[in-house]
Amino acid sequence: MASLADVFTEKERTNWLKAWLAVDIAKSGLEQFAENEAKSVHINIYNNVLSSVPAPAVCNLCNTANLLQCPTQGICNKRGAKSACTAMHDTAAKQPRPCPDNVCNKVLNEIEKQHKYAIPSWKNTTATLWASTPWQIAKAYLPPDGYSGKSSIQDTDFNGIISFMMNCKHFNTKFSFPIAAGKNSPPCLLTKARDIGRIVRHSSQCKLTDADLQDIFKTLTNLLSDPTCLAQDVASQEAVKKLAKLQNDGLKITTEEMIHLLLAVDEKLKTVDTIAEKTLAEIRIHTDKCKRELDEHTERRKLALDRERDYEQSCE
Repeated sequence: MASLADVFTEKERTNWLKAWLAVDIAKSGLEQFAENEAKSVHINIYNNVLSSVPAPAVCNLCNTANLLQCPTQGICNKRGAKSACTAMHDTAAKQPRPCPDNVCNKVLNEIEKQHKYAIPSWKNTTATLWASTPWQIAKAYLPPDGYSGKSSIQDTDFNGIISFMMNCKHFNTKFSFPIAAGKNSPPCLLTKARDIGRIVRHSSQCKLTDADLQDIFKTLTNLLSDPTCLAQDVASQEAVKKLAKLQNDGLKITTEEMIHLLLAVDEKLKTVDTIAEKTLAEIRIHTDKCKRELDEHTERRKLALDRERDYEQSCE
């Protein structure tokens, strides 16, 4: 087994690594719930659309660009009637046109109606997959950048999942609290959780005080224990148990899991400006140490198996 306390020489950096793992655990506790709700959103949208079409048919021929006017704010870079769009509508096949079955345009309208701010992230989503892949519709409620290549909820990070739940009106009845961003009202648990993800993932200092770490555990645990839905969700409650163990230094982490964690941290920190070099250095040193230990364990196991096989053959 591996220990988080062995990675860094400073306790506040260990706290930060704990928070990183806590966010990973919370994500695992939300994935199944969010995926199930994405399927419900998908079903509801298509039921609404197909019930309004004289000859219901599922279309997979329209791409997202076909369904959006040019220019569309935040999508197109067309300036003036005579200029050409070199972004969304940059080829003949991507020009705006009606859906031949009068379905996809209605799906687009339903997606927009379900968005809390009526500004879906159209660049994220592929309309040709709307009918077959619920997560493609869910991606319209994610932040506008960085998610176009994410094909499943497992590929989507914590911030994306939280954003889906915050931006899609479907979730208004799925929590015991009003979903508020915090500008004109106190931040809700989803807002606090989103902020935790940002703080942990984009910290240049890679440090957290004990008090801040405890606040993180409290917020994530409270979210995963929300009585309306998540308190009855098996994966969410398993995550709550893991968070409690992590908080009390009782969570067992295998060497393989530690390597996976540190490699993920290392990869993300490469994108953070002014990152503390000491943090990266200590992460890489410990990653190499874990890899060596794993290789040594594998070699010892191989030798033991060879000895067992030789012994069995000698007894024949």
